[in-house]
Amino acid sequence: MSRTVIFKDERLTVVQGVDHMLGEFFQLYDNQMCNETPEGEGIIIDWSEGYGYETNLSGIVPKGRHVFDVINQYVSENSNSID
Repeated sequence: MSRTVIFKDERLTVVQGVDHMLGEFFQLYDNQMCNETPEGEGIIIDWSEGYGYETNLSGIVPKGRHVFDVINQYVSENSNSID
């Protein structure tokens, strides 16, 4: 399994990777949501080719959009990054 952090600021972290069982996967973590998620990690989106959305607490309905588009929308609406 490979994992790469593709975006990180003081609030959000986006991870992309490839797993031999799940295929490509994306995970989005939000530090402000740690107390709102079952395991305390702040995972907002957990998506893989094998299972689709296992978690989507973003408030964004995918409506057939690629998970990366959903993540981009969440990041653009919630990032603390100045870039």
